[in-house]
Amino acid sequence: MRQLVFVSILLCLSVFSLCLSFSSLFAQWEADRKLSSIDTAARLNENMGQCLAVNGDSIHIVWCNNQPGRNILYYKHSFDGGTTWSDDIPLVSSSTTSPDFPSIAVSGATVHVAYRDTLGGNGEGVTYYKRSLDGGNTWETSVSLGIYHWWPSIACVGERVFIALNDSHPGNTEVYFRRSTDNGTTWDSVKQISNAAGRSEDPSITASDGHVYMAWNDNRTGIMQTWYRHSSDWGTTWGDETQMTNAAQFAYFPFIHAVNNDVDLLWGNRTGSSYTVMYKHSSDHGATWSEEQALSNEVNATSAYPTLVRRDKNVHVTWFDFNSGVYYRRSNDGGSTWIPALQLVTAASNPGSPFIGLNNTALHLIWLDHRDGYSAIYYTRNLTGNSTNASVFENHDPMPGISVEAIPGSPNRIKVTGTISTIAPAALKIFNSLGAQVFSESILSVGYPDIDCSSFTAGLYFVSLESGNSRVVQKFVITQ
Repeated sequence: MRQLVFVSILLCLSVFSLCLSFSSLFAQWEADRKLSSIDTAARLNENMGQCLAVNGDSIHIVWCNNQPGRNILYYKHSFDGGTTWSDDIPLVSSSTTSPDFPSIAVSGATVHVAYRDTLGGNGEGVTYYKRSLDGGNTWETSVSLGIYHWWPSIACVGERVFIALNDSHPGNTEVYFRRSTDNGTTWDSVKQISNAAGRSEDPSITASDGHVYMAWNDNRTGIMQTWYRHSSDWGTTWGDETQMTNAAQFAYFPFIHAVNNDVDLLWGNRTGSSYTVMYKHSSDHGATWSEEQALSNEVNATSAYPTLVRRDKNVHVTWFDFNSGVYYRRSNDGGSTWIPALQLVTAASNPGSPFIGLNNTALHLIWLDHRDGYSAIYYTRNLTGNSTNASVFENHDPMPGISVEAIPGSPNRIKVTGTISTIAPAALKIFNSLGAQVFSESILSVGYPDIDCSSFTAGLYFVSLESGNSRVVQKFVITQ
């Protein structure tokens, strides 16, 4: 006979053939914090150029603030895992500069920054590199890497530094690569990565374990798709250009991330006026790839600019939706299955451009937010979000709890109760351990439904009560 078992550290009691108990096991995202202090328009890069870098308890961010006629490049760091932060530090702020599209990477005590400056370079823009050798306390003079029209992306491993570049010619754009093997002191000559007529742009770059990977947008087939190229010798030689998507309308905003032999690729597919965040994974340094998965599946969503970070089997993804805010989603099995997406920031503040990082068990997130009447950099963290013991559900704002009870004399049925009068309307949902929704009902007034579980297979389930930006969860197990 199938049995229902409710799992908790609080209480256990028998009712017929059921063991019941109650819990709220949450990995908790902290309250949002404003990091930028200049009351003018802040700007981050697009997702392919990381603006957040984490190394142990050191967290580093870069952004630009718009000033009349030009921009200023700012930097900020925390040396205690995001508890306290430095002042806003201007890295490029002269009257003859206007930096934008910054990107940052860190290895040990060296912090690397790449950016574009539009005051120069034949009216197109010059890509510059800047570094700090003491963890961001002091900075060296910027170095020009050449005239490139669009945003750079930077990555590093040890003393190797890699930059993806994007230039513009009449009717054609191409993607390029530059490398330093001595911590940014000198730079190899530029290599052209894309070779196609039309638009090749928005390059994302990552490196790990002797390999360098690049992904970009390309419309050589007549439809914009995500293309990919891989080097197995730290960027000395490169394999073939490979089309990674087959979008019917077009694919856009790629993001690639590598750790050891694992490579994760994100992008967006457009259908009509909607965008869906897509994902695929390689566990063999990019030699073979999984089938693509849709990570954002809201109806008529406009989900865009995803970023990702991985530690072993824990994969963390964030993106923003133009209509509904910033979202987070996690996989506990290396990207095969995913928990339901969590809305971290609502659409009310018009957020965008999220970047995610991790150190040990903690997750860190920055994004662009307009809640103050102008765009500013905001931050939150989850100190246990990367723990292997973290709940597959996350809770952003606490709500009144719920309890789940067996119904005496009604096998395989459960009753959900709670203080609904204070939070209606709400949604009651049940998910299986793979994150698939198996039950849903809207709660519009006082009183919850009783739920028939006879069609559920054996395994772990989660009853989720959601209202606005809040969620509480009750675990239970069905056994044969």
